[in-house]
Amino acid sequence: QHPPGEGQRPQVIETGHQLNIFGVKFLPRSGDNFVVTGSMDQMVELHDRERGTAQRFYCHSHRVKAVEVEQGCPWLWWSASEDGQVRQFDRRVSHEGQRQPGSPNCLVQLRCELKGLAVSPTRPHHMALACGDPFVRVYDRRMMKMGTKEALSSCPNVPEWAYVPPHLDPGWSGSGNWPQLGARRRGEAHTTHVAFSNSGTKVVASYQGDHSYIFDLDGRDNVGLGAGAAAGEGRAPREVPHPAPGPGSEPKNDIDALRALNRAVASSGGSARTRCERAKHLLHRQWGGDCVWALLDCEIALQASPDDPQAHFLRARALHILHKQSRRTEALRKACLAASLCSPSKEVADLKVLLAKEYARRQRARQRGRQLSVGEGADRVLVEVATEEEEEEEECDEDEDGPEADRSMDGSHSQRAEGDEENGSSSSSSSS
Repeated sequence: QHPPGEGQRPQVIETGHQLNIFGVKFLPRSGDNFVVTGSMDQMVELHDRERGTAQRFYCHSHRVKAVEVEQGCPWLWWSASEDGQVRQFDRRVSHEGQRQPGSPNCLVQLRCELKGLAVSPTRPHHMALACGDPFVRVYDRRMMKMGTKEALSSCPNVPEWAYVPPHLDPGWSGSGNWPQLGARRRGEAHTTHVAFSNSGTKVVASYQGDHSYIFDLDGRDNVGLGAGAAAGEGRAPREVPHPAPGPGSEPKNDIDALRALNRAVASSGGSARTRCERAKHLLHRQWGGDCVWALLDCEIALQASPDDPQAHFLRARALHILHKQSRRTEALRKACLAASLCSPSKEVADLKVLLAKEYARRQRARQRGRQLSVGEGADRVLVEVATEEEEEEEECDEDEDGPEADRSMDGSHSQRAEGDEENGSSSSSSSS
C-alpha cells in the first residue's frame, strides 16, 4: 500500500520566522488545519492553513527550543524557551492577551535554560522538561497556576518529580542525602531532549556528554534511593546503560557479560551474587557512571545478604573510584568504613593502602581548614597506614624528583589523584 498523499505536491507554509525553526506541531482534532511553530528568533506562531493567516507571539526573550500539544485537545499548546519559561497558549483566548512578554500565560519560570518539552499521551496533566542541568522535571498541570513571569519568579510552580542519574548529581556520594535542585556547572552533562513512553508511565531523556536514561514515574523500575519523589529526589533506571563502544573501549566480553546480567536482573530481580558479578564487570569497564551503578548493585546485594564479603569489598572499591572521579570527601569516608567491614585478604589490604594514601592527602588540606574524618567505626589501620605512607612520601621526595605513582588493584599505574590547584601547590611546596 502506498502512504497517503504519495505523489502529491507538499504544501509550503510561509512563516514569519527569520531564523531556524526548532519545533513544529499540528493541533489535534483540527483537520490538520492549525500548525504551531517555534523558532530561534524567539517567536511562536499559529498558522491557519485554510485561511493562509498566522498569529505571532513575542512572549519569549530567548530561543524557543520546543512546542508541544495535548492529544485530543484542539485548543491548547505550549512552548519552552532558553529564557527558562514555559508559556501556555489557548486559541479561545484573545491573541492580544497572550502575545507579549508581560502576558499572564507563563506556566514555568526557571533559572536555567529549557531544552525540551513533552506532554504525556495518556496522562495529559503530566508535563516533562529537559533543562540546562542534570535534572528532568515532571510537573502536574492540575497543581499549577499561570501568571506573569515576575509573579512566578517570586512564587514558582514546584515540580511533582525530579529525576537525575546519580553520577550526574553534584551532591551525591552514596545512597541517601540528595541535594536540592541546583544550577548546572560549566562542562557538566545536561539534558537535551525528553519524551514520554506510549503508556505515559516512563520518561526517556538524552544527555549532552553522557548516555540516555529511562525513568519510571510509577517507581517500579527505579532503584530506591531514599524518600518519595515528591521531595524532589532523583531516581535511577534499573538497567545499566551499555551504549555502543567507541575507540579504545574495554574488551567486548565485559559488554556481553553486562548485557546478559542486565537480562538476568530484569527477569528475576537479581540475586546478591548476580548483583556482585555485574558490579565487578562495571568496575572493570569504567565507563561514565559505572562506579555509581556498581555501588547501587552492591547496596542492593547487601540488603539481601548483609555479611557478603564480596559485596562489601566491591562497594569499597566503587566508593573509592567515585571519590577519585568527583573528589567527594563523603565518598572517601564511606569507602573507609566499607573497607573496615571487609574480610582480610591481599586485595582488601591493597585497597586499604590506596584509601590510606587518599586519606593522607586530604589530611594535608588542614592548611585551608578542611580535614577529613574517617568516621566512627572505621578500621584504625587506615589512619596508621596513612601516617606511614605520608612519612614515606616525604622521604621519597627528598631522594627523588617526585613521588611514585599509585599502583592500582591490577598492578597498572594510575596518575596520582590531585586536589584543587591551591591545595596541590601548597602540598608540593611543603613536601619539597
